[in-house]
Amino acid sequence: MLTNHEEVGNLTVLHAATNRMTSADMGPLCAARDRMLQQGRSAMLVDLGGVRQVARSGLAALTEFACSFGPGTRVGFFGARGPVAAALADCPLTAALPCFASRQQALADPGFRALQLAGTRALLLCAGAGSRMAPLTARMPKPMLDILGRPVLGHLMRHLG
Repeated sequence: MLTNHEEVGNLTVLHAATNRMTSADMGPLCAARDRMLQQGRSAMLVDLGGVRQVARSGLAALTEFACSFGPGTRVGFFGARGPVAAALADCPLTAALPCFASRQQALADPGFRALQLAGTRALLLCAGAGSRMAPLTARMPKPMLDILGRPVLGHLMRHLG
């Protein structure tokens, strides 16, 4: 059922492909979730574009799978087409599922967007004489200037961490 997966920052994108999704697909989904958690990742997007049909038991499995993610973890689904998209829209169980039309839309969601950047390295350049901030920079370089009890550089590093 699961063809492959890829990592995007702190996010796992799982590609599902099957002729008919049923409750039997819950096992592989949970195994993929467990691998994701063991790798220290905190979110998963499931690509449903390769699923051709979904049974009611498959909809229940997707709902149960989404509920199995604990606090601090996220799951979303994208790419459902044709009969799968119609089944998701018609089933009251799946109304609470985070479904997106496309991968781009899912990755643009603020919660998933932040996770894509996790683990990204940054380089902070602290250069220049600070002449526009004189006389504040006469005795102290501008990255070390105090703002609200913390150096400017400290605020920048906090946003990166």
